[in-house]
Amino acid sequence: MRFVCEHRFRGDADAVARLLADPEFHTGLALADVAPPTLVAARHEAAASVLRLRYVFTGSLDPIARRLLGGHELAWIQELSVADDASGGGLVMWAERDRRRLHGTASFTLAGEPGGGTQRRLNGEIVVAVPVIGRGAEARLVPGILARLDGEADALNEALGSR
Repeated sequence: MRFVCEHRFRGDADAVARLLADPEFHTGLALADVAPPTLVAARHEAAASVLRLRYVFTGSLDPIARRLLGGHELAWIQELSVADDASGGGLVMWAERDRRRLHGTASFTLAGEPGGGTQRRLNGEIVVAVPVIGRGAEARLVPGILARLDGEADALNEALGSR
């Protein structure tokens, strides 16, 4: 299922990109229904900073999702790349236990706005590759993903305001 979201930030694109590429910003995030992420790896490649983070869902799951997980936690890996030129980047995510069943990608742009500030526009897709229930599961996941992106944007604006 495809999704799109936009956020506006108080800082310029360079400041936004620096924060997005900062492992401490991510590991300090308090997002709804998700434990603070754990930094798995940080590297620089192909003119971008790349962070690999591990997330664990802490909210309640519907019975079908619990059955699919077989008693295991819902954890996923997210790899975030942020271009050195502050033009944007991308996300790749996958379920820790079964990459084929749950995965997604997104790309984002960072663009300056008239009068200051920066706009992030993110285009993504989440895939739940489980026959019969996949589309319904995607439809239930996307609102949570968008809410967490909104929470990240709020935290980013708060961090930008304190600098």
